[in-house]
Amino acid sequence: MLSYENKVILAPMVRIGTLPMRLLALRFGADIVYSEELMTGKFLRSKRRTVDFVDQTDGTIVFRTCEEEKEKVVLQLGTCSPERALKVAKLVILNTLVENLSIPVTCKIRILDTKEKTLEVVQKLAQTVAVSKEIEKYADILKFKEMTGCIVDNASQVRAQSRGKPRAGWTEDALREAFEEMRQNKHGLNEISRRYGIPARKITKKGQE
Repeated sequence: MLSYENKVILAPMVRIGTLPMRLLALRFGADIVYSEELMTGKFLRSKRRTVDFVDQTDGTIVFRTCEEEKEKVVLQLGTCSPERALKVAKLVILNTLVENLSIPVTCKIRILDTKEKTLEVVQKLAQTVAVSKEIEKYADILKFKEMTGCIVDNASQVRAQSRGKPRAGWTEDALREAFEEMRQNKHGLNEISRRYGIPARKITKKGQE
């Protein structure tokens, strides 16, 4: 069974999470790698080969995998229809998926405006899935940490894998805090960069000011 605990994970990325990128990530130390999100309709038009799922309408490769990433790759499926999901994976979204599959089922959500709203969604999913959070518009990475901390504190039964992508920059306070951690050698630079969502070069540049 795939475990997300204390793992280095290659997050889902549009048009990048193909086999070469996933293998590269595994060779550089990733424990789990995600495919890009694939629509169920296109997947249903594909024919399984040794390592390829090929769209039979135009011959394009929908998904490619190999032995090296066995038991480490997560296939993402996007759908608007439980029936399509059922045909692809032999089950229905969420509860039915989990009840009928012997492999892990995950469901990613967007963090909502308040901790209460976000926690309500997580608690509804807690009995069935592991949760992956995506940040669309959080400028303050510290707020993101506060929100995810709330989820962990109140829904510990969920194996929550935090994947934040702050798209509106970061605060000066967060940058100062990150630099201070680096100065005190609390963590490695790459670890600090990952935790705060700030490029390593920005943190080191702060020390030159």
